[in-house]
Amino acid sequence: MSLAFDLERVLLRILPMPAMMAQGRLLGMPNHMEMIRDRLWAINGTILDAELRASKEPELEEWVTDVGAAIVDVEDLLGRILDWHPGGGAATASNRSSRSICSIRVASRQAILLELKETVGRLNYLVRRGSVLGLSKEKLESVDPRQEEEEYSTVLREEVVGRNEDVEEIIDILRQQQSGDGVEWLLIDGDEGKTTLARLIYHHPWVQEQFQHRIWVDVPNSASLDPMWIMREFTRSITGEPCEDIWQFYDGVHGSKYLLVLDDLSIGKEEEEDKWLQLENFLLLVGAPGSTVVVVPDPLEPFIERILGSSVRNYELGDLSEEDWVKLWKRQALIRPDQQEEANAIIQSYLRNPSCDRSPKAAMALGSVFRYTEMNRWQQEIVGFLKHQVEGVLPGQEAFLIMLRYGPRKWTRVVLYVWLMRQDDVGNDEDLLHVLATEGLLPYSQVEGVKMMHLNVTDHALFLFTATKHCYILTKAYSDSTIPRQCLYLRMLVDSDTTMFPTILSLEKNKLRGLVLQQKKEMDHRHKYHILPIPEGMFANLIHLRILCLRAIRVQQLPDTVGKLLVLRYLNLSRSEIQALPESLCKLRNLRILNLAHCEKLRKLPKRIHNLKNLIILKLAYCTKLQMLPISTTGLVNLQELDLEGCRCLVELPEGLSNMKKLIDLNVYKCPLNQMSHGISQMSNIRKMFGHIVVGGLGNVLSELRSLVTLKELWLQNLEQVSNSEDASTPLKLHDVLPQLSYLRLYWKWNDMDDMRTSELVSLRVLESLRPNLNLKKIRNYFICWRGFSHMDKRSN
Repeated sequence: MSLAFDLERVLLRILPMPAMMAQGRLLGMPNHMEMIRDRLWAINGTILDAELRASKEPELEEWVTDVGAAIVDVEDLLGRILDWHPGGGAATASNRSSRSICSIRVASRQAILLELKETVGRLNYLVRRGSVLGLSKEKLESVDPRQEEEEYSTVLREEVVGRNEDVEEIIDILRQQQSGDGVEWLLIDGDEGKTTLARLIYHHPWVQEQFQHRIWVDVPNSASLDPMWIMREFTRSITGEPCEDIWQFYDGVHGSKYLLVLDDLSIGKEEEEDKWLQLENFLLLVGAPGSTVVVVPDPLEPFIERILGSSVRNYELGDLSEEDWVKLWKRQALIRPDQQEEANAIIQSYLRNPSCDRSPKAAMALGSVFRYTEMNRWQQEIVGFLKHQVEGVLPGQEAFLIMLRYGPRKWTRVVLYVWLMRQDDVGNDEDLLHVLATEGLLPYSQVEGVKMMHLNVTDHALFLFTATKHCYILTKAYSDSTIPRQCLYLRMLVDSDTTMFPTILSLEKNKLRGLVLQQKKEMDHRHKYHILPIPEGMFANLIHLRILCLRAIRVQQLPDTVGKLLVLRYLNLSRSEIQALPESLCKLRNLRILNLAHCEKLRKLPKRIHNLKNLIILKLAYCTKLQMLPISTTGLVNLQELDLEGCRCLVELPEGLSNMKKLIDLNVYKCPLNQMSHGISQMSNIRKMFGHIVVGGLGNVLSELRSLVTLKELWLQNLEQVSNSEDASTPLKLHDVLPQLSYLRLYWKWNDMDDMRTSELVSLRVLESLRPNLNLKKIRNYFICWRGFSHMDKRSN
């Protein structure tokens, strides 16, 4: 069901972008952009019916495949439009922040116009084919809420069932809040239907009359909360102009009485709270009394209510009444008159079960089961649904695909990536969570926090996920192996007999979004594996790849054509035999995560690595032959994690680390550094620093770190340098220097038992001198012997 997700992304995230609309006007092609938008909304209205019927109707399966290919090509075209510049060079500065959403490929205006015309014709053809195939249209899914407001408002009131009382209750709350002297806040919480309810409020006649401005913001699925982006979008919606500098438009927005809806808002952990306060203060500053902010939280967001605080009023959205639930089910089921009696009996028996799900999504899913399965299987499918709700047992393939379609889109996407990143039928937590962060399904700030989270996805669910043919496993890679034309995500298993990549990856252009090569379960280091050369032409045919994982595959080099993967976001080459990376890799400006951990033959990084402007995570742990980082590494201004643990030939860090203002995690543990870079003290956002080198006394270390007030985890190594009580003493106290520190590790090396006894005595003096703050939850002393024996002394507050 990834097709609906991709289509929704283009319709609600990419096409409405201010930069995209501005480029359409600059190119003189706004009409063509509108035609593409209209055709895609028409397809969106029929995609549900098509996907649910495709498994039984070959013509519809082909139509769905063609639609999937068209969406990929439309997204690629929109990327070139974003990057177009009248002079033929790079895009304007106002568009650079939008590049990460689409590809980066400069094209002439004439070429873009020609492709736009071809795309409109192609989409027209798909719409006509869908009509001939008798596809049913979901009215609410076929109207653009941003463009056709009056039509959408009418359809919304006609199609939504059972929410009139909720709407009137919230309108009463908003009326009461009008007497306040500031900006009011409302959080719509609950399992399902939050966005639909917010749209009913947004389009309500009283709201349209009462508020001077109504602003709807679909908060991007990004690595972390971006308050400035939301503020710019807020300002643009009021002024009608792109707003890079919001304060230039302050007079135009100050004193406005507004209703602002923040849909799908995600706030990470405590570190996101400051960003939320920045946004909150802005909205309070510009809003007239009676202005209201309606927050619709991300369905996977566990922290938001606590961070928003007690001043936010919470409205809990409940289930439908039985009467409304049945009405919604009937509308979706399309029961014939001769089927009414049996259908009603089955559904009433379901509703009498105390464990039944009465949510709107359950009504629509069960309605679709009645609609798309034979009458003699209805009772069986209902029993399957109840078993799933009570015992977690999944129903059959058809019912499961229906559940995927009506389940939360993010959950469906999570299931997809769990399937894609599995290794030997076991989930790979770190790689999976990195992919989720890359694709905007998990804020980067939550990656560590959910590392041990149990993802409740059964093997049966993962197996059924491949039934869509968008996901495919190639269990044996031969030169003549084939993959389905519909395939968007491919897992290819490699064993000791594999000598080459399937030629289909080199000879035919495809629409693959994710490609993962994995070793088979029985493979281990005792086997002799073939070196896998990557054909030059392979990457040239994989230009739509967003995820590429070659973890633990015997690849020695990447061809220069890797530079053609312009939309690639995740690249994992860990545990490979790569010795150097081609300079063309630096063209991948959409790349978010580059994992080179345990590449023990890697000697250097490309000189122009700073061109990877969107890189968030760079993992180089245990690259044991890496001797230096290029100075340009400090130009990775968006980098949030730099992992250099175990790089035993790395003796210094490049100067200029202070340029990396967004760096949160720095790991240099087990690196033989002579000293830390002077720029460390200016990295104001750093929260985790593993392996800080101790040079001189303890006072020197605390002086270097005293500006890092956000630091929460600190590992100090080379503490054997603190050889006496004088070195261990310092007038600076930990609770004054690092008030937010919660975890401290101290590493000491010793050669014999005498050294160890001395280190233990000095360590007691160090702990006494530090006077840890009350926030410190754990202190650990590690005494490491060069001869292989280690002793750990744990101390906790």
